[in-house]
Amino acid sequence: MAWYLAKSIEIYKYAEDETKYPCLFDENIYLIEAATLREAKSSAAAFAKEKAAVWTSPLYIGGAEGRIVAAGFRAIEMLESAAIETNCVLSRSLYQPIEQGEMSLFVEQCKAIKVIYFGQDDRFRLERKSNLFKPSNFCSVGNFEEPWWHAAHLVYSLTSKDSKALILEELVVLETLSDDWREAEALGAACYGTGSLASFDGVSYEVHFEGIRQVNLIPDATVGIGLKDFAEISYSKFEIGSSQELEQLLTNKDCLVDLLPASVSNLQL
Repeated sequence: MAWYLAKSIEIYKYAEDETKYPCLFDENIYLIEAATLREAKSSAAAFAKEKAAVWTSPLYIGGAEGRIVAAGFRAIEMLESAAIETNCVLSRSLYQPIEQGEMSLFVEQCKAIKVIYFGQDDRFRLERKSNLFKPSNFCSVGNFEEPWWHAAHLVYSLTSKDSKALILEELVVLETLSDDWREAEALGAACYGTGSLASFDGVSYEVHFEGIRQVNLIPDATVGIGLKDFAEISYSKFEIGSSQELEQLLTNKDCLVDLLPASVSNLQL
């Protein structure tokens, strides 16, 4: 058995017109334990449809009635590590802001940001430092508190004199006593030091830590044991402008989306 990571796409459809765009979607990230990639895809599809079907309460999108549809997946991939431990990087997402002056908004999250969301393929290469960082907020001998699992979205800027800057977002799991963002910030700063490099489409980039986009408690994890099958790790909320862009998204190709602040929602349940 191996661990797989699924990026499941859930679309918020309008009841009066399901073809209406732009529309909101969630990218939900969760773990699957399976023997093969085929088994992981089948299990993930069944789980996503079942999850979308349980929404029986009225759903409103900015005042308009709607419903949730399990549209498909951005990607399903096997994790490199057989054991999921604290500091483990579960996924990476690569973006290019349309307006380069909006780079800081990935951390500030005061408004939506229009970005190219790059497909996950072999164009991107990154060398992560050997990381000996350990969060200080663990339980210790004589402390009866148990650590909880959290998901941290670490944000890095990738800069090059030969191309526009990119944004890398890493999703990392941490086992700590609280969701104190300082632990995640210390980890992010420790992962890539001065001179760390990445490459995309043959262009070399310098890697700079920018900050934390969000830290979430992982509810589908057992204290003292760890993450379990179909554990929902985290999510991101987007807006997409057309069915063509949605098709690009679901086939893991580059697409144009608006990344919404994690704290902002137009949904009323």
